[in-house]
Amino acid sequence: NHQIEGFVHSMVNKRAVLIMATGSGKSLTIYMLCRYFIWKNMKVLLLVPRVDLVNQMNGDFKDYFYSLENRYLAEDNQEAIKSIHKNREDLNCSNIEEHVHLIYGGQEKTTNKLISISTRDSLSLGQGRVNPIYFKDIDAFIGDEIHTIGASTSADIVKECSNTPYKLGFTG
Repeated sequence: NHQIEGFVHSMVNKRAVLIMATGSGKSLTIYMLCRYFIWKNMKVLLLVPRVDLVNQMNGDFKDYFYSLENRYLAEDNQEAIKSIHKNREDLNCSNIEEHVHLIYGGQEKTTNKLISISTRDSLSLGQGRVNPIYFKDIDAFIGDEIHTIGASTSADIVKECSNTPYKLGFTG
């Protein structure tokens, strides 16, 4: 229920900070938002505080994406699996990896993929500066562990997303 409430609150308000305790489904809520944005063909910047969280969030997205299918495979429920595949086609997402780009340590910072998961340091030009070109097409900014956003680079990233319709922060 917390995840659905967080999703609905985010969609209705478009700008919000959601406080969710550890283990309450923060990553699942972020995933649900990203799936919605993929369906709407919107570009998302998901900012996390550390490189290990880039990989963790990507792993969580894969787990959430495939968990239903794996459950129905175990039950040998072919009708449910067909329904999942049809639903993925309807949602413009047959494979989560085709939509997610990871930015850290020398990775390309620009992409045609809809979801970019990055650390603030990976988008920094140094001395607290960021390149505005990374943010020109962003439709949604999501900050995980937003309470760490006090650093000047993070503040610059949020400022560069000034025309972004959705600005959402998560903390716990």
